[in-house]
Amino acid sequence: MKTQRPITTRRAGYTLIELLVVIAVIVMIGAVVLPTLSGTEGNTKVKAAADDATGDISKARSHAMEEGRNYQLSVSKDGTKLRVAPDDPAALEATGDDQPKPYVSEQQFADSVTLVPSSSVSEPATADSNGWVRLATFLQDGTCREDLVDFEIRQPGVTSLKIQIRGLTGHTTVNPASATK
Repeated sequence: MKTQRPITTRRAGYTLIELLVVIAVIVMIGAVVLPTLSGTEGNTKVKAAADDATGDISKARSHAMEEGRNYQLSVSKDGTKLRVAPDDPAALEATGDDQPKPYVSEQQFADSVTLVPSSSVSEPATADSNGWVRLATFLQDGTCREDLVDFEIRQPGVTSLKIQIRGLTGHTTVNPASATK
């Protein structure tokens, strides 16, 4: 005669050890991912402003060569806007059919991001009658009138970026600003 085994019912669920292992894995993944994500957001506004500035430098240089007129790169007195426009204000008002309309670009930086001209320049930066401070003038041959132009893109609590323009070549470099400031 056979004896019957008692029927056992299985409960659906997890043991405490299984739950603790899953929580530990989630905590470890979070510990690795969270610093990476928070670190990348911190300087995105500064990097975007530096990208915009280098793009404007390239545009000013290329328009100077294409149109055969000098272009200037300027910043507003408060450092929140960047402008590319012809060096000669009369060029903005010339409306002849035979002349192409000059390129003019103004852009505002993100909140709390400012552009600060370098203090190593021999002459202090002064604003024109419209409130723009000249950073660089690009000549028709693609060079920059100034030998070396450098300025910083700053945001409180974030490492600044220093942008340099070489006068002879018009070449632009972007590097982290020195930590001594």
